Amino acid sequence: MNSNDKFAVNLNVSNFKPEELKVNLEGRQLSIQGEHDVENEHGASRKSFSRMILLPEDVDITSVATNLSNDGKLCIEAPKLEGVCGRSVPVKEASMDHHHIE
Repeated sequence: MNSNDKFAVNLNVSNFKPEELKVNLEGRQLSIQGEHDVENEHGASRKSFSRMILLPEDVDITSVATNLSNDGKLCIEAPKLEGVCGRSVPVKEASMDHHHIE
């Protein structure tokens, strides 16, 4: 999600424990990785994923935060920088004492 006030990414990581997840930020490059080893009577296997996301220029990279919900949803979000996006400009009414030239 990329709105006027924040950037957010939501991932379903319910197959991974918190300690199996890594989130790194290098410059504007955000990487999210997960690795999960499974062992049973038939042998061992590994589940893994990797996502790379380039954050937009107007994102405050010093304020990137993560939150892992109880149902396995990983939310990564950061606020937008002030002043980078457009701003509202008030509309002023013209004073009533102006003269028209015809």
